[in-house]
Amino acid sequence: PPLQKTAPPPPRRFFRDLRIHGSEQSSSAKLVLLGAANAGKTSLLRGMQRGKPRPTAEPDRTIQLELSALTIRRSDESCVHLSCWDFGGQHEAYAAVQQPYIVPGALYFLVLPA
Repeated sequence: PPLQKTAPPPPRRFFRDLRIHGSEQSSSAKLVLLGAANAGKTSLLRGMQRGKPRPTAEPDRTIQLELSALTIRRSDESCVHLSCWDFGGQHEAYAAVQQPYIVPGALYFLVLPA
């Protein structure tokens, strides 16, 4: 096919572009918290954001999706910025809705009840 003759395969294209344009380390990422209802996803995230355990009260539980930010300071004083996606786990139907948000390159926490 003509396409194969004109464009290098994706891995070669990636390394060619890397050579041409150089690289840069990213300091941001997407964090996705998944798990069953009452597993502690929101409590875990709030604990990481505030630096101490922070159990979530029943009325404050995530119903569908809660978006927030988390900044983590590294030992060299630089920061990593996370876009946090805290999915509610109340209904099994939510699993189908979550599929479009499951993307390569994100950091996933699967939270299980203790």
